[in-house]
Amino acid sequence: MKKTVKKKSSTTKNTVRKQSGSKKKRTAKDILLVILFIIYFAVLMYFLFFSERYGRNIRSSEYRYNLKPFNEIKRYIRYKDKLKTELFVVNIVGNILVFAPLGYFIPRLHEKLRSFIKVFFVCAFISLTIESLQLVIRCGSYDVDDMILNVFGSCLGYIFFALTSSKSRKKHTVRKGRKTGK
Repeated sequence: MKKTVKKKSSTTKNTVRKQSGSKKKRTAKDILLVILFIIYFAVLMYFLFFSERYGRNIRSSEYRYNLKPFNEIKRYIRYKDKLKTELFVVNIVGNILVFAPLGYFIPRLHEKLRSFIKVFFVCAFISLTIESLQLVIRCGSYDVDDMILNVFGSCLGYIFFALTSSKSRKKHTVRKGRKTGK
């Protein structure tokens, strides 16, 4: 009879673990994060494919591309004084900053994508997809330098995620320790 009781209690514990692990209750913070990500992604797509200000409404009759790494980056840096400041900022700084939120959102929204290497490859794939779409629909140009800058920005976003999540865990551990008296 004791063996039966032990089996029941361990089975009950396993069932409780499975139930609590399989369904995570969504908090208002989680929902807000999803909404912010959707807004971010919609704005990103607008500027990458539809913005008149950046000439996205003009379809080129020819394919425009740069396959040589750091070619455009060097050009923008070399002729920074001769170019408009906005052009330099949009092409160099903008490509970095616009993808930083992606590197932050991906690990926040997907627990299985919380390692640096996974975020790196997901962001690289997204950047490659966007650049390829720009080439195929002839909206903007396919630029390997854009991908380099985008992925670099995503890495910065991931670093911000890692720093803020480790601080959050430390605060949670401190609070938990105080409550239990440890």
